[in-house]
Amino acid sequence: MELTAYIRVLRRWFWLIGLAVVVFGSASFVVGRTQPPRYEASTTIQVGSFLSLANPNTGLIQVGQQLAQNYAAIVTTYPVLDATVRELQLPFPPEKLEKLFQTRIIPNTSLLVITVTYTDPVVVADIANKLADQLIVNSPTNLTTEQQAQVRLLREELTRAQAQLKSARDELDTVEKSLKESLPAQEIKDLEARRDALNTQINSSQANLAQLSNTLTALEQQNYSNTLTIVERARIPTNPVDSNVLLTTLLAALVGALLAAGAGFLIEYLNDSVRSPAEILPLTGVPLLGSIASFGKKRTYNDKLIAWTDPRSTIAEAYRGLRVNLMYAATKDEAEDRRFIYIVTSPNPTEGKSVTAANLATIFAGTGLRVLLIDADLRRPVQHLIFETSNTSGLANILSGLVSKDNALAPLVSRPEDNSAGQDKRADLSAPSEHRGASAKTQDEFYQAYARLMVGHLAQKTRVPGLDLIPAGPQPANPAELLGTQQMQKLIRMLSSDMKYDVVLLDSPPALAVSDSTILAGIVGGEVIVVLEAGRTRRAAAVRAVEQFSSLSIPVAGIVLNRLNPRDAYAGYGYYYHYYYGYYGPSAQEGPPPANGQRPVPALPTSARGGRPESGGTNAQQPKDSAQADHSA
Repeated sequence: MELTAYIRVLRRWFWLIGLAVVVFGSASFVVGRTQPPRYEASTTIQVGSFLSLANPNTGLIQVGQQLAQNYAAIVTTYPVLDATVRELQLPFPPEKLEKLFQTRIIPNTSLLVITVTYTDPVVVADIANKLADQLIVNSPTNLTTEQQAQVRLLREELTRAQAQLKSARDELDTVEKSLKESLPAQEIKDLEARRDALNTQINSSQANLAQLSNTLTALEQQNYSNTLTIVERARIPTNPVDSNVLLTTLLAALVGALLAAGAGFLIEYLNDSVRSPAEILPLTGVPLLGSIASFGKKRTYNDKLIAWTDPRSTIAEAYRGLRVNLMYAATKDEAEDRRFIYIVTSPNPTEGKSVTAANLATIFAGTGLRVLLIDADLRRPVQHLIFETSNTSGLANILSGLVSKDNALAPLVSRPEDNSAGQDKRADLSAPSEHRGASAKTQDEFYQAYARLMVGHLAQKTRVPGLDLIPAGPQPANPAELLGTQQMQKLIRMLSSDMKYDVVLLDSPPALAVSDSTILAGIVGGEVIVVLEAGRTRRAAAVRAVEQFSSLSIPVAGIVLNRLNPRDAYAGYGYYYHYYYGYYGPSAQEGPPPANGQRPVPALPTSARGGRPESGGTNAQQPKDSAQADHSA
């Protein structure tokens, strides 16, 4: 996928991305502004006592680091949490306490940090310290009862030994001072003996004190690896945690945008509908005739005749481009005596075929041609709604009348093989008296006269000069059978030749919904225009609709991509091209307009049209708006 394709997807789903940004950002902002301030306190615990050793070995350090990970998990167990909640009398269960703190190990150390976050600064410090105390209680750090008694006894003896040593040293100092004085020889001898005794006592006390200290140290530090020591207790925080509401809001909005963009790309990936004009030819094998942007309300028809109501709009210009493409295809077959008969259909209902047929007929009529639009959708007709005409009678009445006339006049047609008197007699009895024994030529003339009378009576003049409409009429019981009769073929031939209609457009039912359009195209012998709705018609449906006509050797003039998003108009072509529509007035190259405000229009091949109509087909008889609507098509 090219970069431009990604940009188109983002632009197409920009509304969803914007909505997600607003929703996520607003929710984050509201939550950040309404929640109470939160405080944070931490307690640091050392695992192992190797730091108290002058020369700890590597094994003790590694064991302490590994044990720290285990204690980080033990502090989240239920006994530690439950004991903390009970001793502090917290107003929430142990399960909630587990969500209020986090543990982390400082990298490359055996220091375990317990960080608690809560709305009360005093409680948050108490929780951190109590968790550390409960962790120590549930560890082998504390000595047993017997070991604790031994420690107390050793400490008492150590205290007495220190007191005796101090007393002996004080007495020794006194003796030494006395020996420096002038005393009798006997007293000096006694003092020297006392000095020797005190020295012996001091040495013994020092040896005993050292032994007691070593014993106490060995008892207290008998396990350097699996002990816990609180290095730093939690302090009551004075300031709440800095919760940057703006940053949180921006991050939430960014997350919402990414999620919405991902959803948009996923929808685009799963969408198998026809989206851009570049897909038409590779997909269906038939050319693209034109692309029509969406306009008006989808479920109403009172504003759909935009080629007449707003001839200067870009939509009307797109219909002119559609007409030009049809005319260009016709010039290739100029040597052939072709009739301009088009069957407009679509794969599925409500894809815009009727609106396309109505506006295309209006554009054709704007060039000075005499156009007949037939609403051949006998199941769900809408042309009378678009042109705001009556639908009490129409094509269904014409076909029903022609079929009945053919049945009544069939016995009057003489056949070379019917030579028996009995057959002629039966024919005379079944035919009206004024037509008994009439020839086939006479019957054909009578048929054409009757058909012309029916069309002249039921064809309605529209507000568009040069455009006649035959509505569908009342819905028959058998629409497909009625459209598939030879009378329908004769009717179209008569309309395009005898009544000198330059262009005949038939609005037919959806091709994949019913078989009417296939039957109609095979009978009348015209070209099919398939209308697809961009973003709605599935690729498989478009291919099936085209193959349905191609398999029966019915020519498909091309595809009309309806309700196209302008952003997808040139998707897949690798470049961007912009039409600039403004005032459709005379350009510098065209020179000033004629006095009547009208311009010449391109003419269809004369061999294809079979001559110009005698009346109703000149530009001079059309309103200025109709004539001016066709500049540079």
